[in-house]
Amino acid sequence: MEVKNLLESSNSYKSLQADAAKLADKWQASGLLEGIEDVRHANNMAMILENQAKQIVAEANVTDVGGGSFSAGNGEQ
Repeated sequence: MEVKNLLESSNSYKSLQADAAKLADKWQASGLLEGIEDVRHANNMAMILENQAKQIVAEANVTDVGGGSFSAGNGEQ
């Protein structure tokens, strides 16, 4: 057995496609991949959606959108 075969991500393309397929399964439930017949296109779109979602979360964290400093009060007195 070759050492290259022992490495999980020795073939980065295959590894990337496997990750994309997992993302496609995740995003399929949202309905945003509906109508995309080609599996490769659906996988690529799922990667784009995932990158966009990560970017939105990153920007929200930097700009503190959503009032991240909420603290519960004592209520009416």
